[in-house]
Formats: sequence, structure tokens, C-alpha cells
Amino acid sequence: SDIKTINKFAMNYSEYINEMNIIGLTGTNGKTTTAYLIYQALNLLNDDCAYIGTLGYYKKEGKIMSLPNTSPDICDLYELIIDAYDSGYRNVVLEVSSQGLIKRRLEGIKYNYGIFTNLTQDHLDEHKTMENYAKAKRIMFDNLKDNGISILNYDDKESKRYETKNNIYYGFNNGDFKVLETTYNNQNTIFKYSYNNNEYSVNSSLLGDYNVYNMLSCIAVLTLMNININDILKNIPLLKSADGRLDIVKYDTNSIIVDYAHTPDAISKVISAIKPITKGNLYTVFGCTGDRDRTKRPIMMNIVTSNCKYAIVTMDDPHNEDPMHVVDDMLENNKNNNYEVIINRGDAIKKGIS
Repeated sequence: SDIKTINKFAMNYSEYINEMNIIGLTGTNGKTTTAYLIYQALNLLNDDCAYIGTLGYYKKEGKIMSLPNTSPDICDLYELIIDAYDSGYRNVVLEVSSQGLIKRRLEGIKYNYGIFTNLTQDHLDEHKTMENYAKAKRIMFDNLKDNGISILNYDDKESKRYETKNNIYYGFNNGDFKVLETTYNNQNTIFKYSYNNNEYSVNSSLLGDYNVYNMLSCIAVLTLMNININDILKNIPLLKSADGRLDIVKYDTNSIIVDYAHTPDAISKVISAIKPITKGNLYTVFGCTGDRDRTKRPIMMNIVTSNCKYAIVTMDDPHNEDPMHVVDDMLENNKNNNYEVIINRGDAIKKGIS
């Protein structure tokens, strides 16, 4: 019955999907921020764009509804795309999760652009091995339209597996869109990049190397859509990160930074982005998710305690797992003692602020 439902949706709505400019993003980290940047940019450029992903369903006026998954059920997904179509939208940016791909929640969707951000450890509770995880993401690139373009992170060693007949690369080390230099302070990032033998300067409010990757892939897809580069660069300073992505709250002479990082790679990159603009000590309040990949828990604990002055270990979303069981996993083989455990998250945050 599931296959019949999938075929029904794919057949009934294929003509609408084919008229839409579908931008799909997959990767371990960066999907949400990059998708949200593209969504904002196209709407600022008066090229109406809807967003479907971790943050929910958005149209140009803002959030319409929350969604239960990054990639919702196929029936819901098609209905959201058709809602955007009926509202006059011809651009949709989709976060494409590996779980959604293997569970066929995106069956029948054909993409104009497929963006690969990176591949690091996550979701091994679902995929069991990194090889399976990597193969799951390939499904999106196998469903590009005939003239579809793959936009790939040159600096990630896994990017080659997502090549198709039309490929564009971006990165620091090389690529069609190549970063030339970067400058950071506690308010913005300025970076230069080259494309087609021309150099461009970008001023962004997003901090850190990983946000340069996010911004550059956004610029790449806008450029490939033949949007005037001066219009693109004029609007980049107006783009904001999504809530919970390196949100900075000023507190007395300090900064409180809230971030969604929930993988070893993500939390390492957040710390790396914050350290250069931190004059004093870095304290981290964090936990690990219950009922998910247990192997990443001690890795994340080691990253935080090795790179911060002090850590306060607390509860993340435990799902159905005992929070103390999650903490026990985090402390396994831990060799650092610059931490304490406060299970109640509110109390942990208060201690961190104090």
C-alpha cells in the first residue's frame, strides 16, 4: 500500500514538481543554515521561495507550521509543495535527510540543484555503518533532473561519490567557487572568493569557517540560477542564521552563545569558531540525545573538555532513555576532570551563566 501511495503522488503531481525549481540539500551538518540562507536570499531578491526542513514549513511571510521530521511524510511533503505552487511559488528549498531518503519520504521528487555539505559521524543508530550512511545520501543525486547540477564541497573527501554529469565545487582548498581569504571579528565575517576568474568580497553576519561554507554554497546556487552577482552580494549582509544556530546573547561583559550542535563535527566547529573571538574563558553546557548513536557521546565529551575551560554536562532530549545512562556513556574512558554533571537543564544553564 505504501508503494501504491508513493506512485499515486508521484504520478498525480509530477507535472507540478517539474515546473518547480527544487533545491535539495543533504549532508551531516549545515543543511538547515544553508537552506535557510537560500530561502531568505531568494525572497529578498523577489523570487518567491518556500522552505521545508528542520525549522518547519516557511513561506516568504515566515513560518507556517512545524514539522515532525526534517523530511516529512511523503503525503505531507507533496501537499506542502503543491501549497507553495498554488500560492504562486516556483522555488522550493528542501532539507533532505538520509532517513527520509531510505524511507522513501522524498520518492518522485526531482531536483534542479543538489547541494552536498559534508559527511561526518551521525545517525549510526539508523544506518549502522558510515558506508550505508553515505550511500543513503547518494539517492538524492540520482534523482536530479536531466539538466540538474550537483554543488559539492571540495574539501570533504566524500564529495566525489556524489558527482553527476553536471558538477560545481566550492571550498577553501579548491573549487569553482574558491575561498581566497577570511577575516573574523565578534560581529561579522568578511571573505573573498573567486569564480570564473573574478574575485568577490562578501560581508556576512554569520561567524566561523563552517558558515563560510554555508554562505558560499548559497552564493553558488544563486549564481547558477543566473541572478546578478551585484544583487546577490548586496543582500548577503541581510541574511541571518536560523534560531539556535550560533545565536549570541550579550550578558554583562560576556557572550552567551546558543547552538544546535549535536554531532562531534558540529560541536568541534562551533568551538573552533568561537575561540578566536573569545578573550576570556569558554564554558560549555551540553548533553547528548537519547535513543540515538551512542558511539558519538564520549567523542563529544572529549572534544568539549579538551577545548573548553569547563563543561557542565546536562540532559539533552532523552527520548525514552534514562538521562543518567546517556551521561554514563559520555563519561566512558574520559580522562579530563574539568566538568560537573547537573541533569536538570535549567539548573545547568543557570550554573553556566553564574
